[in-house]
Amino acid sequence: PQRRSISQFQLVICFAAIGLAFLFIEMVFIQRFVLFLHQPIYSAVAVLTSFLIFAALGATWAHRFSQRGRPAQGIVFAVVGICLIATSYVAALGPVFNLFSASSLLIRLGVTSLLVAPLAFCMGMPFPLALVRVAAVQPTFLPWAWAINSSASVVSAVLAMILAVHFGFTLVVLLAMALYVLALLSLPKNGQRV
Repeated sequence: PQRRSISQFQLVICFAAIGLAFLFIEMVFIQRFVLFLHQPIYSAVAVLTSFLIFAALGATWAHRFSQRGRPAQGIVFAVVGICLIATSYVAALGPVFNLFSASSLLIRLGVTSLLVAPLAFCMGMPFPLALVRVAAVQPTFLPWAWAINSSASVVSAVLAMILAVHFGFTLVVLLAMALYVLALLSLPKNGQRV
């Protein structure tokens, strides 16, 4: 088959979108769970710990798609999962918080971890799978992919709070979902070979 490489524009769009989207959702969750756990420090520790653990598990699971030569399918699975779960949380987090608001801190911490787990698991998959696609198409771009993603992550933590203050948490979550879809669309498909 004819060689086709990922363009620099695709690279920037894909990995910047993933970096922005991940931190957008993470920062929104930290702020939202302050209402549930009643202390910013509890929210930050519980949400960040849960995101790191379950995103790492998602990244590990993503290796299965790579081994089967289907990283693009893995990214589709992850992005669809992120969009479905995040959409349901926009509607359901409030009632869930009310249901457990009178529970002990230990129970609320457990509920926090359970709520974060499925979303974080899916969010851990796009980045490593996108790296696999870039490695297959244009391996010399891999250092740039890491750098772009890291830079976007730094910017997104501040940007998420600015957007949330001015436009609300729901809009930030919707924007994160759109960014994940954009990252998916910017990658070469399986049919595009090196």
